[in-house]
Amino acid sequence: MNSQYNYRIKNDFLNKMIYLSFGIYNFKNYNMIKKVLILPKRCYYTIYLKFLFIL
Repeated sequence: MNSQYNYRIKNDFLNKMIYLSFGIYNFKNYNMIKKVLILPKRCYYTIYLKFLFIL
């Protein structure tokens, strides 16, 4: 239970980070990115960094 809870918090945090970094004006892109987040946890941070470099 505890590990699941921590996992969900990390998921929410990353979703918020990506949402904030892209901004509301890119809302459609955000929905596409959420589909990418089904990948394993260790990929999240590299994906997030790549998105930052795209900005």
